[in-house]
Amino acid sequence: MPIQRNYRRTTRNFDNFMTEKERSYVSSIFQKNILRTNKIYNYSIFYDEKPEHEETHSDKVKEYHIAVNNENNKELINELKGLRLDRMGQPGTKTSAEKSDAKTGDGKSAESLFKPTRHGKVHKISFIKSIKLPRLMIDVDIPVYDDLAIKLKIEEMIDAFMCQKYRIKESNLDDQLERNSERMCDFFKVAKFQKLVKEIFEGESENSKRILLLGMLRNSQFIKANESVSALLDYLVAYIPKLSVEEITNTTFFDNFMFGLSGVLLATLLLINQEILAPHFYQHLQTRMEYLISNELKYVWRFLALLVINLDDNAKKWIVVRLKDKIVEVAVSNHMDDISDMSLFLDALGLSSDDLS
Repeated sequence: MPIQRNYRRTTRNFDNFMTEKERSYVSSIFQKNILRTNKIYNYSIFYDEKPEHEETHSDKVKEYHIAVNNENNKELINELKGLRLDRMGQPGTKTSAEKSDAKTGDGKSAESLFKPTRHGKVHKISFIKSIKLPRLMIDVDIPVYDDLAIKLKIEEMIDAFMCQKYRIKESNLDDQLERNSERMCDFFKVAKFQKLVKEIFEGESENSKRILLLGMLRNSQFIKANESVSALLDYLVAYIPKLSVEEITNTTFFDNFMFGLSGVLLATLLLINQEILAPHFYQHLQTRMEYLISNELKYVWRFLALLVINLDDNAKKWIVVRLKDKIVEVAVSNHMDDISDMSLFLDALGLSSDDLS
């Protein structure tokens, strides 16, 4: 059998585990780390505020918190400076703490950090870097309408429309359409919003249709008319509500419709439903016809055909004279598609392509 030995436990004395110099060094390191983790601001101000429906703190309360924060900052700075003086010791002498500080945690000496790098930059070390106050982000302008925000806005409008359509609860769709009408051009870039527009015009709420249409007229020159948008506007012919001349004038649509294809398409929809608007379109075209014909001619000829049908002979004559060069240019181009598109306008005038030869 193996010999069993009885080991006797003895109390160990740790008094001489570290020298006095080592203990002071470790203590200074702990003190420095603790000071660096101290809070600079007194954040209790954010938790002491009253609810939104009550009044905010008085100026005296705010001044008190500011004074307390400033006092805390001064005390922290003084403690850090005092710690720095303690570590420096007597002039001409170096402690073990200073020797250990000669190198950083990544093995680089402190002196090397002050030398220029390859790119000529100098690294500076600040002992009291931890007390640098952060920048306040209150009242900073942040762009709200980025891609994600636009999609979230569309989802909110879809939810409101579903509540309106199925009468789930009270809907605020009209308020959202008015509030977001200024960014209509961004919404139309998303296919889901185009489907929502179609659903709204097919719905029963005349007020929602009116608000949406006025928003589209107000921003017509900014809405990019791609193939899907053009097809959507053509589809909405049967669902466009009638608007008064004053409502359209307030949107500045008469002044701006010729500056983009979306405006031309919307003007065509309005003319189909309200022929009495023809003189108003003609009046604004007298000084801006060149902007109209700079758009895709296929849709321009269609709009002009609807326009001249509802004008008197003098107005028709002026349009023909003003567009004479463009008509001749298309007629001699031998592009059958362009000639076919223009024939709709010529038919409205009682002319044909043979009359131009």
